[in-house]
Formats: sequence, structure tokens, C-alpha cells
Amino acid sequence: MILKRVLPGALVLFLALLVPALSRAKVYIDINAASIKRVPVAVPVLKTSANFRPGRGTEEPQAVIAETLRRDLDFVGVFEVLDPKKYLEDPQTAEMVPTTESFSGWYVSGAELLVKGQVDQEGEELVVDLFAYDVFRREFLFGKRYRGGRDTAGNMAHMFANAMLEKFTGKTGPFGSEIAYVAQKGGAKEIVRSRLNESGPPVPVTNNGSLNLHPVWSRNNRSIYLSSYFGGVPDLCRVNLGEGVLRYVYKGEGLDMPGEESPDGRTLSFASSSGGNTDIYTLDLRTRNVTRLTSGNSINVSPTWSPDGKRISFVSDRKGSPNIFVMDAGGSEEPKRITFSGAHNGDPAWSPDGEKIAFSGMDEKGVFQVFITDPEGGKISQATFGSYDTLEPSWSPDGRFLAVTSRKDGEEGVYVLRVGSSAMRRVSPVGVKASQPSWSYGDPAKN
Repeated sequence: MILKRVLPGALVLFLALLVPALSRAKVYIDINAASIKRVPVAVPVLKTSANFRPGRGTEEPQAVIAETLRRDLDFVGVFEVLDPKKYLEDPQTAEMVPTTESFSGWYVSGAELLVKGQVDQEGEELVVDLFAYDVFRREFLFGKRYRGGRDTAGNMAHMFANAMLEKFTGKTGPFGSEIAYVAQKGGAKEIVRSRLNESGPPVPVTNNGSLNLHPVWSRNNRSIYLSSYFGGVPDLCRVNLGEGVLRYVYKGEGLDMPGEESPDGRTLSFASSSGGNTDIYTLDLRTRNVTRLTSGNSINVSPTWSPDGKRISFVSDRKGSPNIFVMDAGGSEEPKRITFSGAHNGDPAWSPDGEKIAFSGMDEKGVFQVFITDPEGGKISQATFGSYDTLEPSWSPDGRFLAVTSRKDGEEGVYVLRVGSSAMRRVSPVGVKASQPSWSYGDPAKN
């Protein structure tokens, strides 16, 4: 079912009338501050119109949207979602536009922001209106209208959560994006994918009973690159998500592992031992021309592009132990080493804004932690501090979060952590050994 967004005419008029109030009521949360005071927000269940028809044997969209939105807003660490049990009004009988008395009641309950909504129905299509209010100033902030089937209710909530973040922080959210990772399945390792902050089992990407490793999204999020042993040796492959068929991209004489597509989607970086030594290569996806970027006796792996496409970060042991290096995308200049401490540094991941590189590093206790540095290696900060291994970082599209592999709960699993916070939330199912997360690019849930 296609999901559509329309801003209703009545709402356009409402916005026009409130332009002066909106300029005075601007809310901005500095997400880069050392500490963030969470803004209390209330999200009651959406109201249903007289045209709405309850479903049969499925969760009702008015509850799904409210529950998903609460979960999303709580997840980002910017909002404090108030307990729905403490809400003072019945959403089905309350007015859609809060009265002075209603605002006073919400303020007494502790809310500073309020999200209200209504579910209408036109044929088989849902029409969902969501509105955000400043409780303290008793003012309307913004609203959105979404259209789609019942199966899109959760995505509507994700879109509004992204819109909330963009309104209050200046940057849209990561909701609607997906994380691909390796999941143990008996003696095999398969690639699966999960949508951020949604319950339910992961969606299979491969199911060939072989070893499938190192998933990496294409820039358009329509396919996933991987290294697969399906043919007996680890070849560089790709699965188009619409068809689920494993296709070979490059078959060398040795180990072939994907790096990632260049920002323009025209070139794929990868590591291969075809030349007798493991080096960094690029593959022109149109001409199929292969270019070798590194040479020598060292091992060079894990290439990742800078967002402007001008540089590539990678791991090399050319100076002894594995460390992070940066080179120009053409490989014409001598690579620059940017990590100098720790016995082992790897898994570089360039942030979406190009200002940071996250990587795995072994601390003084021999435990792998996630660190963040600038591309010049001038400033390094530690992102995780547990007594358990946490490694293989992958940035969210908005740069607020990292997907990581961690042994936080004893077994190896995939988690998400907010940069600047030690809290982690599990993505992979409990009881399933999972690793090597790769976060999709961009944001499929446009607001």
C-alpha cells in the first residue's frame, strides 16, 4: 500500500492565522549540549471519526500510531514521554483543538508538549491528522496529514516522530530506516534486516544455508552487498531486496569483502586478496573496471567513503598493529595514519556529516570499545565503557546513533546506542547470535 502525505486546506488556513504565534513559540533543543533536559510530552491515543471502521483481528491504528510515536520519542533521548495512565482527558470525547481548560489540565499533569491526532477513513484508506502543541504557551506548533492503509499506521508515526525531531532540533530523525546484520542460523550465517524501533522478527535477506558476512547497504537502500561462501569461496555478492536472489558482483581468486558504494552510487570499494595480498580496490559499477588503491605486504581492509567522496578510510597493519588510515579516493597519495593508541583498531565508519569517524579499539583492559575521532586524528573520544566487547559501529542516517555489535547481555547481539549516552537498546532477537550491523542510508520515512 502506498503511503501519501497531504496538508489539508483547513490546516493551511490555521497555520496562516497563527504565523505570528509560531514565530514566538519556536522551540529548539540543542542536541550537541553536554547534557540534555528531556522535554515532557504527552501522546494520547488518537481520536476516531464517525467514518472510521474498526478492523478485525488486528491492532487498531489509533493505538498503533500513539504507541509507536511514544516509543520513538522516548528512544531519541530528547523527549520524556509521560505515562498514559496519568492522562486526565478521554481522547475520544476531547476537542481536537485544546481549550484553555484542556491546556491547563495537561500542564498540571506535567506536559510541556502535546501531540493529538484523529483517524478518519475514506473507503479502505486511512486519513490521519497529527498535531503538536506547546502546552506552556497554549499554542499550535505544526501539523501533518497522512494517507495510507492500516499496514502503514506505524510508518505514519515514524514520519511524525522525524518531523518532531526536525522541528525541535533542526535535524530529522532516523525512524523508518533499517539495520542489516548477520544472524546465526544453525551452522549457517544469514543476512537479515530489522526496521529501527519496531517489534517483530527480522526480515531475511539471504536464506542459502551458507556463510554470508559483512552486509553493506547500497546508497539507494534497494540492495545489500555481502561476502558469501555460497559458491565455496568468499565472493563479493549483492541481493536486490525486491527479488531476494544472490548475484555475484566480483569473483576474485581469494577473499572478497565489500566496503561500500561511493556517495554518488557509481563506485564500490572493497577488499580482496586476489593479488596475493589483501588490498583495497574500487569497482566501477557501470564499466566493471577494477582499480587497485593499496599495495605492499600489509593487510588493508574495511574501506569506507567520506560523504563528499574525496577520501577513503580503511584499516591497515602497515605500521605494525591494525590502525585506521585515511587516503584520497584515487589512492594517489600516501595514506595518513589517524589512530596511534591501542593494540588493535578497526571497523571505521564515517559519520553522515563527514566530521567524525567511529571505530573499534581495544582498551587497556583488552576489551573492545567504540571510539570516535575526527578525520585528521586530532581528537579521540571514547563512546562505550562496558566490561564487555562492543565493536563494529555503523552510523544512523541522522548521525545521532550507532548500531554496534556487543556482548552487553552475555551473548553477541546487535544494539543501538545514542552518541553521548551509555544506554543501549537491543535490535537483534534474544537468543540469536548476531553481529556486523549496517545501517541503511537516508531516511525512508519522509515526513
